[in-house]
Amino acid sequence: MEPKNLHLKTFALALFVVFTFSCTRPTGKIYPGEHWLRYESPEEAGWSSELLAEAKVYSDSLEVASIMIVYDGAVVDAWGDIERRFMCHSVRKSFISGLIGIHIGTGEIKMEETLEDLKIDDKDSLTFEEKQATVADLLKARSGVYHSAAYETQSMKARRPERGSHLHGTYYYYNNWDFNVLAKIFEIKTGIDVLTAFQKEIAEPLKMNDFRIEDTYFHLEPEHSIYPAYPFRMSTRDAARFGLLYLRDGNWKNNQIISGEWVKNSRHPWSTNVRKGRGYGYLWWIAEDPEMKEYGMYTAAGVGGQYISVFPKADVVIVQRVNTYLGDGVGYDQTTRLYKMILDAKIHRPKRDPVLVRFEEKDRQEFTFSMQEKNIEILQGSYILDEEEYSVLVNDQGDLLFKTPEGQKFFMLPVSDNEFLLEDVELKLFASYEPEGEVDHLRTEMRDTCFIFLPK
Repeated sequence: MEPKNLHLKTFALALFVVFTFSCTRPTGKIYPGEHWLRYESPEEAGWSSELLAEAKVYSDSLEVASIMIVYDGAVVDAWGDIERRFMCHSVRKSFISGLIGIHIGTGEIKMEETLEDLKIDDKDSLTFEEKQATVADLLKARSGVYHSAAYETQSMKARRPERGSHLHGTYYYYNNWDFNVLAKIFEIKTGIDVLTAFQKEIAEPLKMNDFRIEDTYFHLEPEHSIYPAYPFRMSTRDAARFGLLYLRDGNWKNNQIISGEWVKNSRHPWSTNVRKGRGYGYLWWIAEDPEMKEYGMYTAAGVGGQYISVFPKADVVIVQRVNTYLGDGVGYDQTTRLYKMILDAKIHRPKRDPVLVRFEEKDRQEFTFSMQEKNIEILQGSYILDEEEYSVLVNDQGDLLFKTPEGQKFFMLPVSDNEFLLEDVELKLFASYEPEGEVDHLRTEMRDTCFIFLPK
């Protein structure tokens, strides 16, 4: 007969497996660790699978690349490529709001400091009146400084008021100059740039799965301003972590990363009805239309339909991503209709002990082909397309990077010596070589259009 304690050990091991891989709700608030948890079925959390399926059908009729729905810290549903890094566009502004909030909390940055105090000027000198704008004014897009700026759209340029037409603090204008200068103020006061700070102070504590410093860059347009923009690429599942941080009032597993007071002030509409049923907080958009206001919705928003939307009254975060690499776009009205369908799928209270399982996320495709060093050297250099300059570079780890005229860098993942996948954009790039071995041209195709890059 086997010893009794052996049976006990076997029983204990079985219990460990059961609770690890098909666990009931953990004690306290739910947060993702290395991986997200999801409800075994939406019904465990009081949601309707049937109604969520209807929302997905509508989502599929739009140019939506991915959706992720988080309720009470766990995934209710998700579809599309949630691991792929898409352009964030103006979502970046809500990221920097969080960073500034951290350093307002430490006392390094002060809301009442003026541009004059901070010795901020620009290509076309600021007036005395413009220099009286405060950090708080910039966070509210109310600086009254209407200097040209990097990364402006044509519509922003068309709406920009005349210099000197409004005093600081008195008028809302969605102003890239304000947003870009905030990054410089952050660097002046903390001694660290916003991209590095985001990685250290937000991405790492939240254990983002896909974020890399290489997915950010500074975009300078010296003909317009001395202050660069700071674009990001980010995956849907990482963006959902940022949304959950705000849903939890800046707290992450009992670590108060951003103060709850800052989160509260960020979602306050300091300017009301500024765009299609929305107000503006500290670099966050605040819902004012009745259907979304009912849930207390506030959103980090970027062009094309990039949204991290937080619904405090429903304990929900919804992330929507759109493939703007290909020029896709989803309108705000379409998004709010989709949101309403998703939120209407919450039809019951959650079960008392909802079953949670590990959310199965796809691993990124591995590329094991090893290029010869001489072929890597041959590819390096500048290439011209439509009079704009692109580059093939090599980083310190020996990886090939494809750099756009705007400054974005995409990893060139080798399939062979003459075929590559541009990571995240997910376009194939082919290299054609001359008989002597030099590059003749690079070629890619996007929606049936062929693009040829010629060596400079």
